[in-house]
Amino acid sequence: MGRFWLEIGIGLMGVALWGQDSTKLSKAAIGGDVAKVQKALAAGEPVNAYDKWGWTPLGWAVFYRYPPVTELLLRHQADVNKPTVKAYSNIPVGSTPVVICAYYAQDELLATLLKAGADPSIPNAAGKRALDYAREFGYESTVALLTPRPAPKAPVAAPPAPRTRVVPETAPTAAAPPPVTVETAVPRAPAPRPAPVASPAPRAPEVTAPAEAKASPARKAVAKKPEPRKPEPKKPEPKKPETKKPETKKPPIKPSEPPAIK
Repeated sequence: MGRFWLEIGIGLMGVALWGQDSTKLSKAAIGGDVAKVQKALAAGEPVNAYDKWGWTPLGWAVFYRYPPVTELLLRHQADVNKPTVKAYSNIPVGSTPVVICAYYAQDELLATLLKAGADPSIPNAAGKRALDYAREFGYESTVALLTPRPAPKAPVAAPPAPRTRVVPETAPTAAAPPPVTVETAVPRAPAPRPAPVASPAPRAPEVTAPAEAKASPARKAVAKKPEPRKPEPKKPEPKKPETKKPETKKPPIKPSEPPAIK
């Protein structure tokens, strides 16, 4: 608050004592004429002096929403934090250009002022900052512009990789020679001799009887002829009862489309 009243006092003293007045430049800024603003700046009009209404030319360029005029005044070192010394319309005394932008949700101009180094934390005579007006009127995009963003976190250094222990390679050991087995000669027993085979005994000669003696008396008898068999009478086959096939009923024929109702 001390800085606020100090700037207002210096501005009023400059107008009263040294006659610094930016009314001509302010009129050009109020009209939004870039050519007239350039002409006034070339003529030496003070860019940061107060006019007869207690405002700076930059305050009027922001109030009437003239981005080209605003950028031109900023290129000529216009003070982005200089407050008003008189109230106008709904803007209280001590309002900086940032407060004026936030009051009317002028996000484009607000971004330009913030880029130029404007301080949004300076309150006006009513004790309100730019963010207070944006929240009061529900300007979400303006609130987002005025809300400070958290600083990016420094990347966390990765832990050092674990050291691997190198084991020296050992020379391969020579394989032990296989054990030598000494075979001892074992005396073998003689194989047994085969037993002598006995010769078969001589067979007695077979005596064959005459064919006539072999024939039995039954064969000598004359064979009788078999008597012919009488044919057996055939039995009559029983007649099978006639079975009548059941009559199959045919499904009714589907009717065609119903007759038109007259």
